[in-house]
Amino acid sequence: MTIQDPANSTTSTRLPRALSTTVLLAFALGAAWRFSAPDVAVAKTFPTSSSEPRYLTPADLRLSPDGRRLYIVCEGSNSVLAVDTRTARVVARAQVGSKPKALAISPDGKTLYASNEWSDTVSEIDAATFQIKRTLKTGWGPVGLATDAAGKTLYVANGISNSVSVIDLATGKELKRLAAFRSPHYVTASRDGRRIYVSNLLPHLGPYDGPPVSELTVIATSDQTVTERILIPGVIELRYIAEAPPAQGGYLIVPFLRPKNLDPLIRVEQGWVVTHGMAVVRPVRGRVPFRQRSSVAQVLLDDIDAYFADGFGAAVTPNGRLALVTASGANLVSVIDTARLDRLLRQAPADGLPDRLDAARKFVVRRLPTSKMIR
Repeated sequence: MTIQDPANSTTSTRLPRALSTTVLLAFALGAAWRFSAPDVAVAKTFPTSSSEPRYLTPADLRLSPDGRRLYIVCEGSNSVLAVDTRTARVVARAQVGSKPKALAISPDGKTLYASNEWSDTVSEIDAATFQIKRTLKTGWGPVGLATDAAGKTLYVANGISNSVSVIDLATGKELKRLAAFRSPHYVTASRDGRRIYVSNLLPHLGPYDGPPVSELTVIATSDQTVTERILIPGVIELRYIAEAPPAQGGYLIVPFLRPKNLDPLIRVEQGWVVTHGMAVVRPVRGRVPFRQRSSVAQVLLDDIDAYFADGFGAAVTPNGRLALVTASGANLVSVIDTARLDRLLRQAPADGLPDRLDAARKFVVRRLPTSKMIR
């Protein structure tokens, strides 16, 4: 299904009254979902500019702190929509820069920040009026972004310039630009507000005949400096980052692809040239002491007879008992029992887990479909 731009439609329509919890969750996690015009209510009508509808192409989604509004970034129409979660109606729309990709909300919920990848800017939006307050300059190709716990500093991942812009929100000026490796895309603030985690889509540059190495960049919010570069070997395309509650150890979950680039390509017809899984990272708190590093484990989400492609979004329930990872290429959400996952990580040799296709059966308790699959 797809969202139609209200600027190109005179029909006021409505979302179903009972939004599926699975649908809402999977979209919020970043799965490749689209609404359709018959499903979206527009608070006001706009003149039709052509007979061909414009598809909004939702790219990111966030809930307001009070849960009353759902904010949707639409890169196809260069806009941000606000949906009333009680009535399922679009109640506001803001025009932003070119190709908006992601959204962050200030801690008090009063301000939205939308990254504009093709404009090299961030649009600052008043959540009450939905008016653009300021346009902030960034590096090349801004994508993911997050504020610190105080809402005073904005961290923006610049996917093209391989950097993270640190912006003072009082002045709107960039304080510094930190190096990232390579193509930083997704940004998450830690639960305690002390760290910013940035996942990089591309691996480090290296020899063609060697395994890839990807990086999770850690930034301290106290002085806006990089405190650690967590290396995750053998994987590419690190995606969204989810953090478990402190009672569950505060570990991070990051979906990835694991390419078999050193295997003979004759194995293509047999499958499994790429496998899909997630990194489980236990970060060192505070400054990283000499020779002490965060620990990294890898587990596959694929099964022996099925693959779950394009791991994308990740989340952990508030009580930490379940983790969820979307597979945008397979249209489903993997539901993970974190106690079973922890048991597997403690009992199984860590160096063998990245290649075990039977591992997911030990901790994945459900696969929730998010749409009908065409076979």
